[in-house]
Amino acid sequence: MNTPEHRDELEKLLGRMKPSAPDALLMERLRAARPAAAKTSRVTSFPRWIPLAAAACLAGVLGLTHLPRKTPIKTAASAPTANIPAPPLVPLESSEHLMGVTDFGIVHDSNDRPVRLIAATWLDETTYASSSKDSPVTRSRVRQEILPVSIPIY
Repeated sequence: MNTPEHRDELEKLLGRMKPSAPDALLMERLRAARPAAAKTSRVTSFPRWIPLAAAACLAGVLGLTHLPRKTPIKTAASAPTANIPAPPLVPLESSEHLMGVTDFGIVHDSNDRPVRLIAATWLDETTYASSSKDSPVTRSRVRQEILPVSIPIY
């Protein structure tokens, strides 16, 4: 029954068979259930860049309004001052505070060894004593360092 000649005969018979036509009622139901063809319209890239342009304008306006002023604003009530040099400040105390650490990931150096890059954010505070016996002045600044940390390979 499962001889190669029997299989070849079966394949020839199956090859001659044709599918029957679907019932007319079934075809009508299928055509009625098919969704209507969507109207094609020309798609332009104009709307895509509008949000990007708005965000860039907003960033520009915010950046310009928060820039430090280079010249002092003179008001009518301010009296003219002479160019008297400020007394030198003498540092009394200095401290560094670690505010945060960000891991940038692992890169490879020039010798193809793995190195982890870490960004450290520091707050430096320095207290100065003025030579004119005024109260001490504290100045703070935020700085960021990128530290390469070597990863040993065994």
